[in-house]
Amino acid sequence: MFTKTQKRILICIAVISILSALIGLFFSANIQSFGTVLKIFTMSLPQRQFTSNTNILVMGIDGGAQENIHRADSIMVVNINPYTKYIGVLSIPRDCRLPVPGHGQIKINHAYAYGGAKLTREALSNYLQIPIPYYVELDMQGVAELVDQIGGVPLNVERRMYYVDRAGDLYIDLYPGYQVLDGSKALQYVRFRSDARADLGRIDRQQKFIQAVGNKALRIGVIFKAPTMIYKMAKYARTNVPASRFVDLAKRVREAYQLGHLDIATIPSEPVYINGIAYLQPDWAKTQELVRRVIHGYEFTTPALPPVKKPPELSIEVLNGSGKSGMGRNAVAKLKYLGYQTRDAKDASRFDYKETIILNWHGAALEDEAYILARKLYINPDNIIVRTQNASPVSFSLIVGHDWPLER
Repeated sequence: MFTKTQKRILICIAVISILSALIGLFFSANIQSFGTVLKIFTMSLPQRQFTSNTNILVMGIDGGAQENIHRADSIMVVNINPYTKYIGVLSIPRDCRLPVPGHGQIKINHAYAYGGAKLTREALSNYLQIPIPYYVELDMQGVAELVDQIGGVPLNVERRMYYVDRAGDLYIDLYPGYQVLDGSKALQYVRFRSDARADLGRIDRQQKFIQAVGNKALRIGVIFKAPTMIYKMAKYARTNVPASRFVDLAKRVREAYQLGHLDIATIPSEPVYINGIAYLQPDWAKTQELVRRVIHGYEFTTPALPPVKKPPELSIEVLNGSGKSGMGRNAVAKLKYLGYQTRDAKDASRFDYKETIILNWHGAALEDEAYILARKLYINPDNIIVRTQNASPVSFSLIVGHDWPLER
């Protein structure tokens, strides 16, 4: 089992890994050195891998003026796809007016005050219509600690920023111009939202800030501080991600960046006033389009091209090429659940397929549909093979390999 110290280190690794996705670091030689430092801490610990498409709620938590009253200051849903090696990041503005179980339509950041990560996950899972089994929380004070640990962060403050909210324990006093912000001033910069764009402008500044932190972290001097940073940052992080999967999470993030497989978006919304309260009202239909692209990883909507065929219009032959009993039946059940036409699985001509592949029998005519199928089944698009036979009675053949997990 993991010791308390090991768990704290691994929690921080998970946080740093996910934040790395948001920062946009491309893991240069220096970042590889950072990965080596982490490996020293974790190489002797038992680990498990992510075997399915996974969503993680990432929140920056802000303490209010009243003791034990906290709200989510920044909210993001991060999707980890271990098969296509994609990472999707969907930002949710904290002022979004969403249905929260037991509390009606309220600002989504209030959900944390009422029911913590559990209620926030439930509300977002219901609205986005996706499972969100895991969460990672980072106290905003931990952001200030990180900035101080790396010696401040250089930023060009766009305008005079002054705002005082004694009830909310918020004091912002920044002057415009290029400067190095310490932890306290960095928090002021990312929390300011008293301008025309309100919360949406704040999200833009957060992205700018995170990129600046990433650039500073690339310096070799920061890498040598990594062990100290990990220990100091760990106390600010909380998560329910199993400790045995933290290292694999870090690996998935690094692979996605090396491949350039990253998609970041903010759910579309419009400012509204209801009973004198300012909200951002999200567009549900447009949000679902983003969910399809960023979370599920597929969307093909080019007006100049014919629309893609829907699953009921496509027939798929399932061939078990793994030699393992039950793999073909599992694939058939999954395809039927997704709405595709399919019959009972058959055995492939051989049983040594290491990876699952898709045979596209209709070439360019079903190219988009093949990629959609691959993303739905978490199959690497490189495993799509074109065997054009326009007279084929089936659209695709799915040859199940040894990598197909029965838990899909």
